[in-house]
Amino acid sequence: MMAAVLPVEGEEAVDVQLIRRRMQQGIPPQDVQEYLWRVRLEAEGIPDVVVAPDVDPRQFDAQQTSNMPKLQAFGLEQTDPARIPDSKWTRGLLADFAELRQLISRWEVIGPPKAETVQDTDVPVEILRTTVPRMSDEEGWIRFFFGKPGTDTSATPPHLRLLLQFDQVLTRRLLEYHAAWLSSEDMGQVSRARAVWIYALLARLDKPVHANVAATIRQILRCCWTLRCELEAPSEIQLKSLNILIVIAGDFFGQLHDLEAQVLTKSKEELLESMTPSIFPNINPRGGSKDFPDLIGINSTPSSMKSTELSPLKRSEQEFLQHTARQRITTYDGHTWEYYDSGRLSDANAGLPPLVCLPGTSGVARCFHLQLQELGAKGFRVLAIQYPVIWTHEEWIHSFDRFLNSMNLSERYMSLYPQRVVSLAMTQGFCDTHAFGASAPCIKMYILEQFPKQTPDMDAQNQAIDYMLEQLGSLTQQDIASRLTLSCLSCDPKSWKIFLPDEKISLIDSYEDTSLPASLKDQLGCRYPRAKQALLKNGGDFPFLSHHEEVTMHLQVHLRANGVFIA
Repeated sequence: MMAAVLPVEGEEAVDVQLIRRRMQQGIPPQDVQEYLWRVRLEAEGIPDVVVAPDVDPRQFDAQQTSNMPKLQAFGLEQTDPARIPDSKWTRGLLADFAELRQLISRWEVIGPPKAETVQDTDVPVEILRTTVPRMSDEEGWIRFFFGKPGTDTSATPPHLRLLLQFDQVLTRRLLEYHAAWLSSEDMGQVSRARAVWIYALLARLDKPVHANVAATIRQILRCCWTLRCELEAPSEIQLKSLNILIVIAGDFFGQLHDLEAQVLTKSKEELLESMTPSIFPNINPRGGSKDFPDLIGINSTPSSMKSTELSPLKRSEQEFLQHTARQRITTYDGHTWEYYDSGRLSDANAGLPPLVCLPGTSGVARCFHLQLQELGAKGFRVLAIQYPVIWTHEEWIHSFDRFLNSMNLSERYMSLYPQRVVSLAMTQGFCDTHAFGASAPCIKMYILEQFPKQTPDMDAQNQAIDYMLEQLGSLTQQDIASRLTLSCLSCDPKSWKIFLPDEKISLIDSYEDTSLPASLKDQLGCRYPRAKQALLKNGGDFPFLSHHEEVTMHLQVHLRANGVFIA
């Protein structure tokens, strides 16, 4: 038996009942021994399980102070709407920033490359470990970051190996230095070099951040916002640098308060409604921006369309893109596949096959963001794939080294590589392509003519249709032509040899309010007579969006039925 935490001498000679009576009468203890006995008696009277009663928190409102502290907004009412980037530019920036953070984390695990591209040159240079000042040497860091005029000390640009030298303690301290420098009168300017360094340090910073670090990031946000308001004739580089830091600090790290976010949204709407020409130039989507080519790549151009309130699907997509990076893999034949990953391998899903989602003719990889979020939160590994421009089934199959396709193309892949396929789940699928073999122009209008029409009293379906129409607008004409060609190529599904039992196949469909003929779906049912079928009521053409909770549930059942269990 374990000894008492507060041992008391002379237990046999103590009158416990007398001590209890003195406690009930409110008489203070006479000495230390009696005090310790009171502590022991009170502890013995505490039950093992305590249930808190139902308490209305509103009954304590009257006891609160009426003057609650509130942070002062910083000059939002003076912000020129023409200086605020639109939502499309912001989403592209956040996606690229999240992708950069994942790349840094990946290189931190496997080690930095021996050669890197630094400065603005395309020639990789071998970089050794860089000598840096002591963490407390603020003047030394000023010379390190920006150089010193009139001396041999030149500015040091950020590169991958240098960032990996910085641990989180040093990264936080350097951000504090930059925040203090921005607040000072002598150094309160944002040059391109300073913006690149702050961007790089924020990319190196791990999340979640401590309250002190969040305060530092907010200080950077306030300084950049104030500087943007005070610029009289800003150059493109200055304004873009400030906007990049404001978006990352405010949106990615969540330092914009609700009131400030409302004013920001209002300013954006005023900008778009007035049709003010954007000051942001077109940006190269393949090689990054011309302002920050060494670290920053912005894959979007501003939109001049009239802004409307974001639908629930667009809001969930924005939240998804802020935390999930778009990744790319180039196969040996030169084709680049883009994909989103719901999460890294863990002990729970190690050794288990991932669920791979591929869009149809009009979709993109991020249209499966709801499945990635919901199944990823349960521990499943989910990949959403966007395939490149390919013109034949054979070329598609041989280029598809790591991924699977939905529709009938998955079956063609399985006929050659059956050992890589554990199971198959299809929604709105078909197996006979002759119905699509008629000659048709490969343009977006062809798909728009076949697109489902909105239905009254079907808000979920209409939102899914609007969302997919917007995704269609993001595809190039070559993408559309390639997808139509793959769908229209004639092929005989009876000759396919798929070594997969029907019990391993799930068909998730909706027979109501769809543009796909029921005869094609019936052919799919005849092709796999023993496959498991899940029919959704009023699912429409995009049930993974309009009825995403039901589709996610059926996918989870499908995964578990095929041996994919998450502990």
